[in-house]
Amino acid sequence: MTEIGDRQSPRPRSDHVNRGLSRRADVVAAAVEVFAERGYDGASVREIAERAGMFKGNLTYYFAVKDDLLFEVVATLHDRFLQLAEGWSASPEGDQAPCALLRHAFRQHVRLVCTHSNAARVSYEAFRHLNTGRRAVIVDKRDRYEAELQRIIKTCRPGRGSASTDAARTRTVLGMLNWPYQWYAPHGGLEPDALADLVADMAIRALGIRTDG
Repeated sequence: MTEIGDRQSPRPRSDHVNRGLSRRADVVAAAVEVFAERGYDGASVREIAERAGMFKGNLTYYFAVKDDLLFEVVATLHDRFLQLAEGWSASPEGDQAPCALLRHAFRQHVRLVCTHSNAARVSYEAFRHLNTGRRAVIVDKRDRYEAELQRIIKTCRPGRGSASTDAARTRTVLGMLNWPYQWYAPHGGLEPDALADLVADMAIRALGIRTDG
């Protein structure tokens, strides 16, 4: 019999928490892959669990239903976009001409889409499967991001459009910035930075903005 004094000290609670966070991240990463490959309707919780290297019952400890996983993927991507927007005013480009900041913002957007292309695919194509309350949360995040981008665009085009046309212009440009998720391949010969430069320059020209001051 093992005496109480011989028992090993329990592992710190932080180790347990870190392991839990790591496994949760594994589940989300697996969900992104399966959703991107099979679509939301075609994906099963069992396959996601297998991709994450666990049993279905273990997965439901972290996410009770498939909708919870989808919301996690979509919300995380939109939070990443919002983090970009929060950093624009604090970036070195923010002290330069407005158009330099706008190009910087466009580049960051494209690069994020490229480096998280599967998450972008899931977010844009499976968004409609979220319930009404969760869609509202994502729409709020999206609208906050669009408003910040629109603000920067407006500084480059002062007095050149109404509020409605400014919003339409911003969303049209966002369509251009988002489109690489449809075809970008990490090993396709074009690095994210190079594609970000290309698309950002095209978006600037599409807006009719001069970049020389």
